[in-house]
Amino acid sequence: MKIKIYIVTYKKNEVLNKNLESLYSGAKYFNDFDVTVIANHPDIIIHEENMRDNLKVILNTTRMPNSWGYLSRDWNFCILDAFKTWKNEDNIDWIILAQNDVVWLDGWDDFVRNNKDYDFISQPSGDQAMILNINTIRKVGFFDERFTSIHCQEFDYFIRAIKNLGIRCSINDDHWNVKPFNSIGNVIINSNHSGDNINNQLPSINLCHNKYKIQGDKLDLSLLSKVKPLFKEINWYPFFWYGYDNEHIKNTFLDEYYNSEYNKLNDYSDNYSISILHDINYKIDKIIESISWWIPIRKCRDNFRNKFKMQEEKRREEKRREEKRIPNI
Repeated sequence: MKIKIYIVTYKKNEVLNKNLESLYSGAKYFNDFDVTVIANHPDIIIHEENMRDNLKVILNTTRMPNSWGYLSRDWNFCILDAFKTWKNEDNIDWIILAQNDVVWLDGWDDFVRNNKDYDFISQPSGDQAMILNINTIRKVGFFDERFTSIHCQEFDYFIRAIKNLGIRCSINDDHWNVKPFNSIGNVIINSNHSGDNINNQLPSINLCHNKYKIQGDKLDLSLLSKVKPLFKEINWYPFFWYGYDNEHIKNTFLDEYYNSEYNKLNDYSDNYSISILHDINYKIDKIIESISWWIPIRKCRDNFRNKFKMQEEKRREEKRREEKRIPNI
């Protein structure tokens, strides 16, 4: 089993070393995992006893100079570094994304080994640690980098994971706005959580509320009817596709994605105030653009748009006939 572990850190060297110590000592069944520390500050210190051949450190020079910026971008960087492309040429079975202020319990690797029926497992609290495989990225996508504080990016990802993975994902902690879903237990403990002040949180909180129309403090993820569906639920780095077989993209994923998006349009069109009688072509084009912009191969993108537009025009014409009670001749 090939596992890559990523630990994101910012100015907490002692906490980081406690994390690494528990990670190494807690592994009972295999030790052939790779560990990468994403350092969001230049003054990182790793104790000699925690230096291993399988450990590397990457200095993140793109991070904003503060403690609250762009954790979603850190996670995306880790995903890209691990899988490289959609094909997963290195055959990575799992990646684990962890913040520095966690302690790994003894036998954490047995927990990973024995939960192969899942594609995505969250650990407390929020995105303190997440266990995922390539199927999660294929179906859920990347983290939404519009969440620019260390807030709400996990909530957004959990919503999308449950929608796209169903029972193959497990959310295991009662965080600020997330209730457990399909819980299977924890493999880490939160040892030194440090919060974020409300002023830094507000932009992401507002985005989250606007995106999902949240009512109240908590959202039960098992009741997805409370969540406003979105057309563009999958967030992509287009270059993640480069080098992959074009025909495979066109004949498999795009059809699957098309059917998923079109069914959502069919089921939830009223939520988007889509006009049936006014500016039809413009609104169709706008919808198509919002869900197909990321497809990097022009031929695939054009085919996707044409197919979607023809199907949507047909649906709207049928709805017109129904509303006007015109017999279908």
